[in-house]
Amino acid sequence: MTSRSLYVHRTYCADITHNVSTRKRKEIVERAAQLDVVITNKLFE
Repeated sequence: MTSRSLYVHRTYCADITHNVSTRKRKEIVERAAQLDVVITNKLFE
């Protein structure tokens, strides 16, 4: 019997609501980068 490693590749995606302030949005984007979460609307206005 051979031993195998199972790698599960998961991608997480998030969407920030429109009423989040620019300062808070920047904090969320920075934290998401640390956690490898993709933000779909991370552009700062």
